[in-house]
Amino acid sequence: MKKIYLSLNTKMFLFTMMPFVQVIIIISILSIQNRIKNERELTSNRIESYVTLLESGDLSFNSIKQKGEIEKLLNEKVLSAKL
Repeated sequence: MKKIYLSLNTKMFLFTMMPFVQVIIIISILSIQNRIKNERELTSNRIESYVTLLESGDLSFNSIKQKGEIEKLLNEKVLSAKL
């Protein structure tokens, strides 16, 4: 089997670029995690506000279709319009 030898310039280029690539990968991972965390918080806040509105009676639904939409949104079973 024939060995592949890299030139000195190629080796220098690879070794100098590796830290930059690693930093870019780490920054990308952190930004993705931050975005996921923010989306979870926003969804949680939205669900809490809907539950609060339902409990206070400010939000009610007039049809079965609206009840189904709220159940789908909250991913829970809605028992009554007025809690």
